[in-house]
Amino acid sequence: MSSCQSKGPFAQRQLRELHGPDARIPEPTSAHFQDWVQAPYGAAFHFWQVGAKSWEMMPRMRRPRHDANLYVCGDAYSTGQGGVYGALTQAELMLEEHFGLPRPTWLPPGVCLGA
Repeated sequence: MSSCQSKGPFAQRQLRELHGPDARIPEPTSAHFQDWVQAPYGAAFHFWQVGAKSWEMMPRMRRPRHDANLYVCGDAYSTGQGGVYGALTQAELMLEEHFGLPRPTWLPPGVCLGA
């Protein structure tokens, strides 16, 4: 089993812990994780291009193709680039917008998750 395949059950447990045992959380059909510190990369960084309308791109990237069950959640397409917070905010917004899951009770309703 590759390290990518082993992430699925862990992610499902985390989502159920966040949203409750009765939340409808579909099983993933695939997942990918890239550790950019590993060779040959050594590190990575990204930022919005000058003039990019990030507030328009972020929602589009969470589900770039409406004819497929394809969702992108990561800090690269968030207001919190370069950190886990950005990835988590995009994942939460995707779950709320595309799967109808309620915001977890521990997350204040007024907290800014970005666009």
